[in-house]
Amino acid sequence: MKPRLLVVEDNEALAENMLELFVDLGVTARVAADPESACALAADPGFDLALVDLRLGGRDSGLQLLPELRRLSPDGQIILVTGNATLDTAVRAIRQGVFAYVLKPFDPDELLAMGQRALDQISLRKEGERLARDLAESERLYRGVVDAVPAFIVGLDQELRIVFLNDYAKQTSGFRFEQARARRFATVFATSEVESNLSRTLAQALGGRVRRDLEYPLLTRSGEHRVVRWTFIPAHAVARDAELLAVGLDVTERLNLERKAAETRAMAMMGTLTAGLAHEIRNPLNAAKLQLEVMTRGARKVPEEQLREKILGRIEIVGSELSRLSSMLEDFLSLARPRGFQISEVSIVDLLEWVSDLERPVAEQHGVAIEIHLGDDVGKVEGDAPKLKQVLINLVQNSIDAMGGRPGTIQLRASVVDETWLRVCVDDDGPGFSQTGQSVLEPFVTTKEAGTGLGLTIVQNIVAHHGGQVSLGRSESGGARVGFSLRRLAAPTP
Repeated sequence: MKPRLLVVEDNEALAENMLELFVDLGVTARVAADPESACALAADPGFDLALVDLRLGGRDSGLQLLPELRRLSPDGQIILVTGNATLDTAVRAIRQGVFAYVLKPFDPDELLAMGQRALDQISLRKEGERLARDLAESERLYRGVVDAVPAFIVGLDQELRIVFLNDYAKQTSGFRFEQARARRFATVFATSEVESNLSRTLAQALGGRVRRDLEYPLLTRSGEHRVVRWTFIPAHAVARDAELLAVGLDVTERLNLERKAAETRAMAMMGTLTAGLAHEIRNPLNAAKLQLEVMTRGARKVPEEQLREKILGRIEIVGSELSRLSSMLEDFLSLARPRGFQISEVSIVDLLEWVSDLERPVAEQHGVAIEIHLGDDVGKVEGDAPKLKQVLINLVQNSIDAMGGRPGTIQLRASVVDETWLRVCVDDDGPGFSQTGQSVLEPFVTTKEAGTGLGLTIVQNIVAHHGGQVSLGRSESGGARVGFSLRRLAAPTP
């Protein structure tokens, strides 16, 4: 675009001479003979350089015109031309921000050179503005890409303090930038157990040594445990304010999938082993039970009462242990080779009432009451009724055992989560879970002296086959809460 020249001069001949003088600069020129015309041209199309005569119509109206010209074309430069220079007008012109103050008669070459310098300055300023816009656009694009990446990107200064967080890091950790700024990286993005180790690793990376694929646990502000795989890179060439760049991938879900795959393989192997041993174990169990029945009948014929009762007591102990061994075998078979699921409509109210009626006599023997609490519109779910009964029976029996004979209450709760899911919880007044996280859901983890550690694992497997999830927590009374989700039955289409 050609530079725009505005000549404000009431001497028509002099104005023409000025125009001819600046033709070689390739400008688009316009002439105004009075302040009103000058303001109109300054507003539209504006000017890059204005040559303004101090005295228009015999008055110092050119000086008075300067503020309005500056307002209408704030990016333009003004050269004031006068044949009646005074110190006062020179000072006032400088205060108005004129580029130069030229006395008549002027040397054409000097005026042309001065005009060229003014236009060069405008050109440089425009170039600077363009570069600033390009830089802002580049930074916006860069920041957009950084924020869109599903990974932690954190900038650190020389003291290993946070100077930058991308959106993913803020959303996943739960920290706003204002909360994390100037805090040490290791205190924000690692647990206290690994903080010192992480600090040493960061110091090595700050010294120029790239550290890759290092996994550290992260405790978010919401209390969620995540595992992040970090790479630490010196950032001198890629980040303006950072000395070190920490890039992390949340591998929690992948590790969980790997763990579940390993558990599935283990369950498959256990299924093969159990299937092979079940027949061999059941045969001697059945034989032992049969012989025990024969011994019981014989013992009842012993005439001496004290001896008879002693023998029957020992037989009862053996029978109890055989029953426990048989129950353990059934647990293994149920976990390793579950039968097919028969999905149908299941009423949550009927399900809870059935389990409550079944377990209430046993619970009352231990001084435990069973209560049912239903939310609004719990309705029906899609499920295998016998399997869901097994889930609730396991959980109620676990709660009774956990209370250790102390009086208390077991609450069976059901509530709607959303249009798709319903949640069932079993709460008790026991001591709660001593294990951290989900460990008690893993096979063979138990707090009972005679437990197999398979009860909650069986619960988890059944719920998983229904498409739901099991969660562990604390009940309102401070005891244990085991909750699981079930898919609600879709409402019929009208």
